[in-house]
Amino acid sequence: MTVAPKPHAYLHQLESYHIGAKPPQKYRLRLSHNEGPFGPSPKALAAYAAAAADAHRYPDYTYHALRQAIAAHFGLQADRVVCGNGSDDLITLLPRIYAGVGDDIMFSRYGFSVYPLTPHMVGAHGIAVPEDDMRQTIDRLISHLTPKTKLVFMANPNNPTGQMFTRDDVLRLHAALPQGALLVYDAAYADFVTDNRYTDGFDLARQFNNVVVLRTFSKIHALGGLRIGFAYAQPDIIDAINRVRNPFNVSAAAEAAAMASMLDKVHLEKSRNHNAEWREWMLGKLRGRNDVKAYDSQGNFILIDFFAPEKAKGMYEHLLSCGIQIRPMTSYQLPNHLRLTIGRAEDVQELWEAMEYYLKQHA
Repeated sequence: MTVAPKPHAYLHQLESYHIGAKPPQKYRLRLSHNEGPFGPSPKALAAYAAAAADAHRYPDYTYHALRQAIAAHFGLQADRVVCGNGSDDLITLLPRIYAGVGDDIMFSRYGFSVYPLTPHMVGAHGIAVPEDDMRQTIDRLISHLTPKTKLVFMANPNNPTGQMFTRDDVLRLHAALPQGALLVYDAAYADFVTDNRYTDGFDLARQFNNVVVLRTFSKIHALGGLRIGFAYAQPDIIDAINRVRNPFNVSAAAEAAAMASMLDKVHLEKSRNHNAEWREWMLGKLRGRNDVKAYDSQGNFILIDFFAPEKAKGMYEHLLSCGIQIRPMTSYQLPNHLRLTIGRAEDVQELWEAMEYYLKQHA
C-alpha cells in the first residue's frame, strides 16, 4: 500500500481567502468590493471585445506592449515593470522569493486580508502590528521590526481603514528596515488620493533597491474581473519575479483592455473627480454623529464603526432588504464595522437615505 504524500505542516495554518459577505450578484446596488462606479472605459471594452477574435492565440508572455504602455502612462522604465494576474498574484509571489521558515513578514493588523495569508504559504512568522482606533503609526511599525524581518507589506492608502501615510512617513519606515528586508508598497488606491503629501511610491522604487511598488487595474480602471496588476522595482527584483511567475499570467484580452484604459484620460479623470466629491459628501453626512463613527479615507471606500455587532449586522441586513450590499468586516474580526464603496451619485444618495432611515429607527 502506498503512502500518500503530505503537504508542508505549516500549510495547515493557512486559511482560505474569504470576505464574509453574501454572494454579491444578488443585489441591485453592489457597493461592497471597491469597484469603479462607471465600469470600464468604453475604449477598454472595445479593445477587450476586439481581442476575442484572437482568443485561440497565446498571449505574449513578456507583455512587451503592456509594459511599454504602463511605462509611458506613469513615467517609468518598461524593463522595471512586471505584470500579474491582479496585484494579489504578485503579493503571493514575493514571499516565495524572499521569505521562508523562521523569517518574519510584517503588516498592519487591519490591512488587506491577503497579507496575513502569505507567511503561512512559506512557513514564515506573520507579525500583525496592532492599531489604535483603526489608525497605525510609523513608530509602532518600526517597533515591530526584527532582524528576521524579510518583507513589510504597507498598503497606502490602507484598505479597509482608508488611512494614508505621507511620503515622509514612508521614508522613515524605510530607513528603519533591517538589512535584507523588502518594503512592499501597495498603492492600489493611489489614484483616489487628494492629499499632496502622498507618494505613489514610484520615486522610492527608483531610488532604493529594496522597494517594490504594486498597482492594480481593478480600482480606478474598473477592470477587476480581468485580474491585472503590476509591480515596479529595481531590475534584480523584477528578474526574480519573472523567474517564479506563471509565464502566461496575464491574458491577451486583459492586456488589450488595460492598454486602452490608460489612454482614456477623460474617463479616468471623471472617475477620480467623482470619487473625491462623493466620498466627501458621504463623510459629511456621517461626521459628527454620535451613533456611528466614520473614518476619514483617501480611498474609494469608507469604514464605519456602529459600536455594536448587532447594530452593524442589523444595518447590513436592512441594506440587503433594500437591494444594497456593502461589506461586513467580520473577516477582519471587526464585527462592529461595515465598509461602503463610493458608487454613482444616485447610488450614494440612495445608500445614505437607507442608512439614515435605519439609524433613525434604532436611535
